[in-house]
Amino acid sequence: MYGESAGAQSTALHYITPEMQSFFQAAIIQSAPMSIPFRTYAEYITPGVLLGEQLHCSYTNISCFRAASYQQIVDAQKIVNTMLTSLEILLFFEPWVPVIDNSIVQGQVIDMIQNISFPLKPLIIGTLTEEAVLYIYEGWHKPVYPEQYAEILVATFNRHALKVLERFPPQGTGDQRLRLAGIGTRWVFACSTRVFARKAATYTYVFGYPLDFDGWDNLTFCVGHVCHGSELPYVFESAWVNFTDAGRKLATNLVTYWTNFGKTHDPNQPVTPSLLWPKTSIAALWAFWSDNGDFEKGVLAVVNLGDDTDTTAAIYGQLAGAYYGYEKLPKKWVEQVYAKTLISGLSKWMVYEGSKWLPEESATSTISSVIVESASRDGNQSSFERARCSSAQPWTKQDQKFGPNSSAEKLDATSNLSSKFEQLNSHNAGHRSRQNNLLQPDPLVRSTSNRRSTSSHPKPPQHDDLTSVSKRKSSKFLTDNIE
Repeated sequence: MYGESAGAQSTALHYITPEMQSFFQAAIIQSAPMSIPFRTYAEYITPGVLLGEQLHCSYTNISCFRAASYQQIVDAQKIVNTMLTSLEILLFFEPWVPVIDNSIVQGQVIDMIQNISFPLKPLIIGTLTEEAVLYIYEGWHKPVYPEQYAEILVATFNRHALKVLERFPPQGTGDQRLRLAGIGTRWVFACSTRVFARKAATYTYVFGYPLDFDGWDNLTFCVGHVCHGSELPYVFESAWVNFTDAGRKLATNLVTYWTNFGKTHDPNQPVTPSLLWPKTSIAALWAFWSDNGDFEKGVLAVVNLGDDTDTTAAIYGQLAGAYYGYEKLPKKWVEQVYAKTLISGLSKWMVYEGSKWLPEESATSTISSVIVESASRDGNQSSFERARCSSAQPWTKQDQKFGPNSSAEKLDATSNLSSKFEQLNSHNAGHRSRQNNLLQPDPLVRSTSNRRSTSSHPKPPQHDDLTSVSKRKSSKFLTDNIE
């Protein structure tokens, strides 16, 4: 089941609807604007009345609507789209969305996927790097300068506008439309897609290759940018004669991935692509295995892989955090944490409460010792900190050895990773982890263990260099990191 844009919204709905599970085996969701809210029946009354007026129909007269021609409906919709039909800003970009009928559509997609009670099927899902450029430039035909930029953020985000402005301040004193497009891409497409992706066994992508031929007609603002829909000519090979050699290579890879997935639910087989595409969990596992006991090296390895780095980094961070503990975090990271004082205070209280509820456990002794030591330096211990300090038990670390230091010590990647997981599950009673699929080596890792064992060191997951800007600069770093 495949879908792009509005088709991707429909695909996402089917993907998470229990009654639809017997009708498909896997799905591909391309550029779904999942942050745009669906309307309720009541919210559709206004656009329904306005559409009826354009067609000279009462909005309750279904026969009149059905008698209208396709072209009449399209023309009427274009007129209604210029009218104010909702105070929800995102509905200006897509006025006609699915209706929440509490039957097929139970609510908003992002809310629905949080409560899934059945196994989700194989999925490819992703977005483009500049999805919103098309919509921003169509909405604002003239340059947007910093003052107007701030006004737009206030009108759009209301009480959250200052936070958005702090995160995305104006760039220079000139036109801010690309800045708005960056916000729109994240808000409407990227962030919601990543939330969705984390619930399924997914292959994720971020497409960053602009059309390398003249294909935008009058939409000249999209030239050189990866506007919404930029991947479609390559997925369908619909402009082959116009592609450059690089574009043809990209198209061949995409078609191979997509058709492989349609046949086997794995984009890497049966036809072998020029570069293997790992699942997000595999990329995180690789970084976890090869970080040599260093949080920062692991995170840098993830970032330099490119593609959906924040999802991969989130998975890596959970694994590494459970394994290494608080005291392994680089000090410069801790110092830059937002609301550090609040988080520290909550942590201290949790340590104190934990010592009272589970006095025999050493679950919190590590973080406790760090907090107490810090508080002692500050000379500002509270009563519950002092109580916890007196009862804290020393935390005994097992001997940990993470990476091969010489050629003779280079072990098989899978067995080493399995050993690391065993330590993760048993090296301290307080670091018990819930069993879930992220803490089990992926079947793809196990199935390729024989092939990997013949190599002198584990190879990093490979990504299509045309779909990841970072990949072009990552190979040397990754090799150096492993060595």
